[in-house]
Amino acid sequence: MPGGCTNSCEARLKPDLTVTKKSETWINPESPENRRYNVTCTVENIGIVDALPCVIRVSIDDGAWQDSPVVQLNASGRKNHTFGTFTMSGTSDEITVRVDPEGEIDEWDEGNNHLTNTWYAKPDLTVTAFDVPRAGNLTLFTDSTANATIVNIGTVSTKGAFDVTLCVNGEEVKDGTFRVIEELAPGDEIFRSFNWFVGASNEIKVVADSGGEIDEWDEGNNDANETRSLGGGEDPKDPINTDPKPFIRGNLPEGPDTEIDLDEVTPGGGVDYDMDELGGNDSTSGCVSKERVSAQLFRSTPFLSDVSDIVVSSSGLAVIGALSLLLLFYFGYRGELTAHRRNNR
Repeated sequence: MPGGCTNSCEARLKPDLTVTKKSETWINPESPENRRYNVTCTVENIGIVDALPCVIRVSIDDGAWQDSPVVQLNASGRKNHTFGTFTMSGTSDEITVRVDPEGEIDEWDEGNNHLTNTWYAKPDLTVTAFDVPRAGNLTLFTDSTANATIVNIGTVSTKGAFDVTLCVNGEEVKDGTFRVIEELAPGDEIFRSFNWFVGASNEIKVVADSGGEIDEWDEGNNDANETRSLGGGEDPKDPINTDPKPFIRGNLPEGPDTEIDLDEVTPGGGVDYDMDELGGNDSTSGCVSKERVSAQLFRSTPFLSDVSDIVVSSSGLAVIGALSLLLLFYFGYRGELTAHRRNNR
């Protein structure tokens, strides 16, 4: 209906509450037996009409939960909420924040009302930068450098020393392990520079906590890899001619009795060059002294009319021509002799 509103349009005339910007913060992260934390989040109304007051709830996987009232939110309105204090059960908690948990508000989208994540109490070492010179800046069989930046992206300090190791092609390089004795708090980083010997092909790898001394949240993100190849090996070969009709050097016989069928000429078979007879100069016209050609010969001769492909050499053509002349001379002489005998009778 022109100028009207469909059911879908009417359905959008509703509020739509969602949870954004959820985060956790420690109160006492250095007390492993009694770690406590708070949860912070933002509630937004992304609908196009106002939302009535409701409740927002935080639930912890061990069964703990808290509710907080949400005031009336205008369209595009938002409100920050902080919950706590919670005590971590073990080394991690699964935390869910849900607005309007009882479904009291009639919303445009009922499926975007919650966020869930895992909050853990462990360090997590990872390599955030690994700088190795480009292959064009490397010199074969000389020393080069590699620089690594390691960051603790976990939620608590490392609380112990660990090693950072550089390997090339699966082998630890000489003096390739650095001992990190300083404690890395969450977000702290260290920088290490290594020397390594450049070969023709190099798979370069740096590993944080190479000895596995730190109990981390994610043990699979501790390394970074780079590959540098300086080429080497055999010189590049001449390009191969893939044209199905190969280049034919020299002058081929032409005329009505010789037909070159290039579709039947194949590399290595249809054209045969005898390099011993080329004279060593490929630029000389007619330098090929022997060629095999696919030809239709003497198609006007009845006994050759069924021959479709005869392969001959240029010297063979000369012999055939001489034999043809001898046969013509022989039949002509014999005819004259027969006519002379008849006239003398």
